[in-house]
Amino acid sequence: MYLKSKEIKEVVTECGEAACLLYQYYVSKVGAKSFEYTDVKSAAYFGWKPSKAKALRLKLIKANLFRQDVGTLASGRKTVFTYLGKDIIESRFVATVEDVVVPSTDYVEVDEDSV
Repeated sequence: MYLKSKEIKEVVTECGEAACLLYQYYVSKVGAKSFEYTDVKSAAYFGWKPSKAKALRLKLIKANLFRQDVGTLASGRKTVFTYLGKDIIESRFVATVEDVVVPSTDYVEVDEDSV
């Protein structure tokens, strides 16, 4: 997989050039069997300190470009689900105003004596 130039520009604008490099690295690993997206691996690949990779990963998380959910199966095996891309993350995990706002036409009558 790869990013289109428009996507690259959006990531650079929102997160910076180094975060875009990290994001492109993550995207390039899509489909790799049992690849672990860790700060240590990312840092080693680019020649960065793990703290830099972590800071950049946090920028990507804040921008809804990267998300990992960690869980454990009944057998005790650890699972990690990795999500890449603003569209996927926002459609699955980010509540919109429409999701949480009750339309103004819905009123609930309250008996003042019961309050």
